[in-house]
Amino acid sequence: MVRDDANRDDGSPDEISPDEISREEIRMTRNRVTDRRRVRIGNRCRAFLLTLAVWNVLAVVRAAAPEPVISQEAAETAADKIAQIQRETLAGSAIPLIFTEEEANSYLSIIVAPDYPSGLSEIRLNFLDARLRGTADMDFDEVKRASEKPLPPMMEVMLFGEHTLTVEGPFRSLNGRGEFRMEAVSLDGIPLPLFMVDFMLDHFIRPRFPGFDPNRLFALPFSMDRIEILPAHLRLFGQSPNPVEAFHLD
Repeated sequence: MVRDDANRDDGSPDEISPDEISREEIRMTRNRVTDRRRVRIGNRCRAFLLTLAVWNVLAVVRAAAPEPVISQEAAETAADKIAQIQRETLAGSAIPLIFTEEEANSYLSIIVAPDYPSGLSEIRLNFLDARLRGTADMDFDEVKRASEKPLPPMMEVMLFGEHTLTVEGPFRSLNGRGEFRMEAVSLDGIPLPLFMVDFMLDHFIRPRFPGFDPNRLFALPFSMDRIEILPAHLRLFGQSPNPVEAFHLD
């Protein structure tokens, strides 16, 4: 009598075919890959949401920070001093004039602001001891709309909305030339790595100002010979008939 193994029910395990084993391994491998992808996506989402939270908190802190004093009178005083420097330069004089932060920021906000590039606003200056700190509000959505160069997808996700950009470094000048060394750059108080700074220069600044390099010598405006930066104010000199030896930052 032939024994029917297919119908037996003696509690012994059923034999699994090689095809079934292969399908099971494929299913388990797919599940592991899917789980790893979920973990990566979850980590990216958490990092993105954390960044948003930090920016929102810093935006509240920034809103509570004191704003610089801006007035029409101070802007007109600054304009008069600039015109005086130009007149004295033509006359061969180099009498220094003092500019306060209020005068400089009022001049920027009232007279220069209409010529700001799209997406850039509220430029403010702080004068330190031989150092300059500048802050500006940047609307990255507006900047991207005005840009002819599309952003990579990752940067498109990271750079959006309105934020405050801060730049700080030493400044020196002589013989009508100035030099600023960009030592620190931050966005909403968060320091930016060098590759991000270079990226922003390449995509947002240099397309509008070809050859722009913040660390190279540049010509001073308004017939100025040199600018001395002091705490809370600066001293401007008209071009001197007896120029001094040129300099370079170490």
